[in-house]
Amino acid sequence: MAIAYITLMLGAMGQAGFYGSFITPHVSGWLGLCIAFPPLLIVYTLTFLKQPFLPPHLLRRSIIVAMTWLAVGIVLAETLAHFGKLEPDSEKNAVTLCRILMHLGWISFFPLTRLCSIAKDAHAKMESGSIDKTQRRTMPEVRIQNE
Repeated sequence: MAIAYITLMLGAMGQAGFYGSFITPHVSGWLGLCIAFPPLLIVYTLTFLKQPFLPPHLLRRSIIVAMTWLAVGIVLAETLAHFGKLEPDSEKNAVTLCRILMHLGWISFFPLTRLCSIAKDAHAKMESGSIDKTQRRTMPEVRIQNE
């Protein structure tokens, strides 16, 4: 999960810088952080204890929400850049660096997809009755491994 944390952090920093340079003339730059950091916060909150506090199906849905949020944010930023809504690179706006950092966030999809498949398998085992629903918090299949 360390790869997911690092790449989500870099992607969120890139998005925050990208959106910050876009919205700063209109509103506070802090809004860029509010737009960019929820995927990192969702994943970090759900996986910090290495034992999920949500059932597998809710864990999977939460991870999918975080991945979707990140993907929509990156696509929206690239759409804004494509239609020329951003200022060119300058000392104040390092748009190219922000784009590079933002696209590093895509790497987090590999470990997050693996986590979703593990949660899906654990949910299927629970639904089939091979694992008691009271054991869902202690199932080793759902444990999050730091790699």
